[in-house]
Amino acid sequence: MKTLRYSALVAAMALLLVTPVMTLGCGGGEETPVVLAATSDLEGSGILQAWAEDFQSETGNRVELVVVPDEQALAMARHGECDLVLTHIPEEEGRLERSGFLEGGQEIMRGDYVLVGPPDDPAGVRETENILDALKRIAESGQIFILRIDGSGTGYRQYMLWSTSEVGETGEWLLPTDAGADDSLLQASQEKAYTLCDRSSWERSAGGLDLEILFEGGESLVDPYAAAMVSTLTYPDTNSAGAREFTDYLLSPQARGFFGLGAWEPPVEQEEQPSEVR
Repeated sequence: MKTLRYSALVAAMALLLVTPVMTLGCGGGEETPVVLAATSDLEGSGILQAWAEDFQSETGNRVELVVVPDEQALAMARHGECDLVLTHIPEEEGRLERSGFLEGGQEIMRGDYVLVGPPDDPAGVRETENILDALKRIAESGQIFILRIDGSGTGYRQYMLWSTSEVGETGEWLLPTDAGADDSLLQASQEKAYTLCDRSSWERSAGGLDLEILFEGGESLVDPYAAAMVSTLTYPDTNSAGAREFTDYLLSPQARGFFGLGAWEPPVEQEEQPSEVR
């Protein structure tokens, strides 16, 4: 399976790199903290810290943030090492939910991905009508594409788009990197290469980079972020009450007030969203 091949790439990199785990407490309080394993693609925006601090000020309850690449966050959920997970790989969250490791999945917000590259666009992707044609142009022109294999949701989306394209997910034009969002953009700028990134990371990092948005839009570039609780049936010691309370907070207008820290919007027709991520 292609998803397994991507996971194998990530696992191989993990043997060479120990991913730093940043655990942030919000201080004080006697309640058991909610342990949230959250995607590191949100780290640079400050929204995770803002949510945790606001939630504590409103409820008195703490959120312990463990900020790691998405695949590592999902592995923590699978092993019962957190109470709640927040990633932008909802497909994988859905699989864990159907397997009994997660429950109560909810889409929290959504953004989108953009394809960026050199301003002179040597591959000619500006002229294409969809992202798969854009990737095909890059491959056929032999231009470099920076492919993240750090276990992030962005890297997962890059890989899945390449794997569904006509040219496939392997080729000498693909330059793998274990860099995160900001550093992979810097690498693309230095290499005069193309890459796919989330819009919030682009807006935060674009200044000083020799890159431009060359393709955007379309359903395949929608970037949903979803939260799900670790199942109490599989892991009875899960802080389900705290996880449920924080999930409710994330769905509230108050939490959405922090969307301005990036380029995010509420889920479409959120009031009609099913309770499970599919």
